[in-house]
Amino acid sequence: MSDLDPDADRVQVTRTTDRSGATTEVRTVTSGRNSTVLWMAGIALGIAIAIVAVMFVNSNNTAALQQTNASQEASAQAASEQAVAQQNAQTAQQNAQAATQSANQSATQAQQSLADRSAQGRAAAEDAASRASASADRAGREGSTTPPPAADNAAGAP
Repeated sequence: MSDLDPDADRVQVTRTTDRSGATTEVRTVTSGRNSTVLWMAGIALGIAIAIVAVMFVNSNNTAALQQTNASQEASAQAASEQAVAQQNAQTAQQNAQAATQSANQSATQAQQSLADRSAQGRAAAEDAASRASASADRAGREGSTTPPPAADNAAGAP
């Protein structure tokens, strides 16, 4: 093969001689080693391996991410339930305080009512005593014409 033929490494020359002594030359061009195809196949294989590796890593990250999300959701739900429980406890405490205040007011009103009735009874008794005293005074003035009983005279006389 010569330097004049650029495809010299890919050209195959076959010379044959037949029975008559004539020589025939056949040139066939063969492709080289196809190194470009091998490089392309290698690159494609590398890309495929990289894609599988990325998918594997992401699947592990997805599971960890799902677990983290579930943990965060559980924490948020627990915090929410705790807040509701605190609010319920605070409401119960306020209701208890209101009930205590209401009971105290009822007791105070009952005591006040009892005191009012006692005062009314005392006023009625004082009125009755005043009327009885006035009636006794009147009876004493009207009865001064009658002599006092004998027992009173004996004790009062010297």
